[in-house]
Amino acid sequence: MQMIWVAGLHRSGTSLLQFLVGALPGHVALGEISTLIASPQMIARAGDSFCSCGTSIAECSFWGELLPRLNGDGDYAPVLEHFEKYYPGQVPVDSSKDVAVLRQVPDVRVLFCVRDVREWSVSEGRQSVRGFLSWYRRNRELLAKVRDRDRLIVGYPELALRTEESFRRVAEFLGISDPPDCRNFGRAEHHAVHTAMKNQPEKMKGVLYDYRWYRETKWVVPWTLLPFVKKFNNDVVYGNLHTDLFVSTPYRKTESKEWRMSTSRRRDLSSAL
Repeated sequence: MQMIWVAGLHRSGTSLLQFLVGALPGHVALGEISTLIASPQMIARAGDSFCSCGTSIAECSFWGELLPRLNGDGDYAPVLEHFEKYYPGQVPVDSSKDVAVLRQVPDVRVLFCVRDVREWSVSEGRQSVRGFLSWYRRNRELLAKVRDRDRLIVGYPELALRTEESFRRVAEFLGISDPPDCRNFGRAEHHAVHTAMKNQPEKMKGVLYDYRWYRETKWVVPWTLLPFVKKFNNDVVYGNLHTDLFVSTPYRKTESKEWRMSTSRRRDLSSAL
């Protein structure tokens, strides 16, 4: 069975991307699978935790029947067997934050979701040199682990602000040439566990862009002090759509080292928000 793994750091847009993909025909979002199946405590407290379908995990039509087969060892096999019976011919979408799925599932397609370090640092409350270095190191490590896999890099700013173009690219990577509009993903059937987004009704109504980093600007100091992080950020996060909304400037002697946006593009960005 094939599985889609939406990889990335916490607060990088992985939940949004997995719900969008889960709304495609033949796909079902299951959330952070390994967080549940690798924890006996989580399994024991399934009656107190909720699935994105609106019921507790223990009462969920998908997970409830599966729980007795889980012992907390992190084995994906029972999940895949149950999914194949429950959703024959469909594809599960996993947004777990570890690489267990790569070790256990032979056929995994990876969507690597990465967020601008400035946005991420504000969302995480880590607008510091240490926070920037953590983002840099962890993203590089994760990218190295999926380098030889069938993967696609998805920048969160492009996904949130140019959803149609960005998601069309994702769908084509998954073999869907004419994807439907999945921005109303909350209406699709999903059984996502252990993802905070499911508990935020306003976010489940559609695609929202988090623009807090425009106001909270403590990130300016580490952004200035760590040019190699800035370069990695610009190279990985932007430019996937080949659109002029996002302008990242590589470090060349003939170009500025600052990320720039013209007045007209600022106007476009404001209207997009």
